Amino acid sequence: MSAPDDKVNRMGDPREFRGLNLLQPDVMTDEEWNRHAGVEAQPGGSPLPSYAVWQTIGRPDVYKRWMNQVYHLHNSESFSFSAYVVYYAIAGWENGYRYILKGCEKKYSKQTIVEMLAAGFLYSPTMGMYELAPVIQETLASYEGPADPVPWPSNWTVAPHEFITGLDFTNPKMTDEEYQRLEDWYLKVCGEVPGFVTFMGQHRPQVLKAWRARFENVVQEALPNQAFIYLLLHYEVVRMNPVGIRDNVLLAKGMGMTKDQVVDCLTYGSTVFGGSGGYGLIESAVGSILNDWS
Repeated sequence: MSAPDDKVNRMGDPREFRGLNLLQPDVMTDEEWNRHAGVEAQPGGSPLPSYAVWQTIGRPDVYKRWMNQVYHLHNSESFSFSAYVVYYAIAGWENGYRYILKGCEKKYSKQTIVEMLAAGFLYSPTMGMYELAPVIQETLASYEGPADPVPWPSNWTVAPHEFITGLDFTNPKMTDEEYQRLEDWYLKVCGEVPGFVTFMGQHRPQVLKAWRARFENVVQEALPNQAFIYLLLHYEVVRMNPVGIRDNVLLAKGMGMTKDQVVDCLTYGSTVFGGSGGYGLIESAVGSILNDWS
């Protein structure tokens, strides 16, 4: 069964997608490639070397069929969000981070990028961000951002108070009352208490409380709550973690994201890195939730 598609050709004519004629995958003239390489709509301003190599070695069809999948990925989206700038920062991939950040500079304010990276820091206080720390400092020092940032979806709001559970973070001890407040928050927002909360509450409540202090303070003034959750879900999709995918789909739903927006995130993450196995894992993790989501 196929879902209804009311976004046909949102990305324009497939014969002119980023300068490519996707309806002729086996043909790539030098003129077409040069036109494609100069299109401003490239996320980082130009095709990646891993893309360009297929023209060089005589198999442009491999790349053009990938671009056709990218076309349909974005053509079916309800909203496009540059989540990979966070994943590449976590992974420590400098070229990827710079590539996506260049596109972000046309869309998001500097403070938005700072809060996006703060979301990534929940997962990677060392490792990738250790490697990229000088690059992040350099790029943000010169980051200007657009005069008019892209608008967020109408149901996305910057509302940090919605994450507040009332825990006293000046006291490292997690009281029974505080743990109940935390469970109540998850029951209200997600409909269930995630396994990590139960485990940490039983075995390391002080660590759970310290983590929650970090979680509640990522969103400050620029990043919508739903964008924050999108980033968490996107990372769990990219690393193919079914528990994290389920937890964050429920969190996204509870925070007011639409089903389409959640599916956008699931397919965006799994298309680039997960492939068919990724789609199958997502179906196993959250297929029933999506099917019951009206």
